[in-house]
Amino acid sequence: ADEEQDGVNDLYVANIDGTNRKKLNLPLGINQDVARFKIAPNSQKVAYLADETVNDRLDLYTVNLDGTQHVRVNSGVPSVNHAVSDTFQWMPSSSKLVYVSDEAYAVGQRGLYIVDANGSNRVELSTFYVDPVFAIAPNGSRIVFKQTNTGNNPVAKSILPS
Repeated sequence: ADEEQDGVNDLYVANIDGTNRKKLNLPLGINQDVARFKIAPNSQKVAYLADETVNDRLDLYTVNLDGTQHVRVNSGVPSVNHAVSDTFQWMPSSSKLVYVSDEAYAVGQRGLYIVDANGSNRVELSTFYVDPVFAIAPNGSRIVFKQTNTGNNPVAKSILPS
């Protein structure tokens, strides 16, 4: 909602009848926004992309639906010029997120990452020139993605169910 400050879109949660409304994101400045969001499959957390920092890059955050435990999932990114792409998904278990980012490469080169919802245990699943489109198996045991520097052939990467 663009409610508290003109030109700033914040993220809110409310009961289905509109009661108990609460803002979920940290304070945003002028021309900073929550860009995208997804509720975890277990309905306990929400992940969202926002340019909450002064450098206008998109960062990935999680927060409990009651507004507690706000975490920047991609913390520790080596450069302020790097950003998460607008593609991210929850694992079926709701304990991890998968996202595409250029955090370890030159701008425009992307890797595929899996990370705990609290920002710990980040693992790069694929390096370099990953297409931002990927799919997670319903049981969380596999991720299928396209790595464009391999001739656009789909590549499957096994991960342990979480």
